[in-house]
Amino acid sequence: MFSLILHVSFLLVFVARNVLAADLKLFTPEVIQCQTTTITWNGGAPKYLLSVVPANDPCSDSVVHFDQTSKTSMDWKVTVLSGSALEFMVEDSLGDESWSGIVTVKPSNDTSCIDPAAAKAISAAGSGPAFNGTSHTSSGVAESTNGLYTPSIPASAYPSIAPVVPVGAGNVGSSPPNSGVRHAPLSVGFVIGSATVLLALYHL
Repeated sequence: MFSLILHVSFLLVFVARNVLAADLKLFTPEVIQCQTTTITWNGGAPKYLLSVVPANDPCSDSVVHFDQTSKTSMDWKVTVLSGSALEFMVEDSLGDESWSGIVTVKPSNDTSCIDPAAAKAISAAGSGPAFNGTSHTSSGVAESTNGLYTPSIPASAYPSIAPVVPVGAGNVGSSPPNSGVRHAPLSVGFVIGSATVLLALYHL
């Protein structure tokens, strides 16, 4: 009789735990670069393990590592680059999983918290901007992980400036820039004739 009661008790516990696990649900958070977000879920059987994976390779290892928790929420300061596409997955003690939707990290002026290892892993999976360990470029802005932003201005944005040719002995034989005004060259005959007229006037 005792054995029967024990087996029934174990069966009830197993069923109850699986009913809870079937209700495991993770909610899709909003994520902003270097700002803290709260990832929440409910149901399931504690303890839980939260993972963050590249959206293009969700079967890869987590790019962010969290400790197991008995809580149904986790705060995370977003340590990956803006433009990264991520998925969140929570797994309970029974091995059941729940996934978020795909989220894209939104930009901010803060780059001080970027984790190079996570940024490289996401970039390698094709789920984020290129990252070379010090900076990345996204949407025309070069962002440095030291917290400084440097505008990336295309050459076409600068005005076109005509080359300037200085006037002097060093430019003998070179052609001056075309200013739109043409000057007729002075002939030898014109110079001699002018000199003759001036001499004649002088002796009058």
